[in-house]
Amino acid sequence: MYLDKLIIRNFQCFGPNSQHIKVDRRLTAFLGANAAGKTAACQALLRLFSVVPEQRQVRVEDFHVPQNETTMPALRTLTVEAVFAFPELQTDDKGQPDLPNYEWDDDEDCFDADSVEDFKSTDGRAWQVPDSRTTAF
Repeated sequence: MYLDKLIIRNFQCFGPNSQHIKVDRRLTAFLGANAAGKTAACQALLRLFSVVPEQRQVRVEDFHVPQNETTMPALRTLTVEAVFAFPELQTDDKGQPDLPNYEWDDDEDCFDADSVEDFKSTDGRAWQVPDSRTTAF
C-alpha cells in the first residue's frame, strides 16, 4: 500500500477546482515557484496523517477565500482526499488475485487456526497456518 494521489479543493491557496497531486511510490519532492502550494500540500497531509493531534485539526485559515470575494458565503467547505494504491491486490498473468480468497466454513462457529479445513481457499491455493491460537468470531 502506498499514497498514490492527493486531491485538494478549497484548502489554503488551492481554489474551488480540485487539484490532483500525483505521488510517486519511490520518491516525491514538491518543486514549484513561490506561492505554488508546496507548503499547503504538506499541511494537507499533516491534517490527515500527523501524529500530533493539534496538526490534525482543521483551522479557520485552512479554508480558501478567493481574492475577489465581496460577500462571505453562508457555508465554506474544503476537501483533502488521499488516494491509496494496493499493488498487492492486482491480478497475476492468469487473472487471479495476487492474494488468495478464503471462505468461512459455516459448519463451524469459530476458526481453529490448527485446522485449515475451517478456512478454505476458493482458488485452491495453499494457506499457511500462522500459529495454534483459536479465535472466536
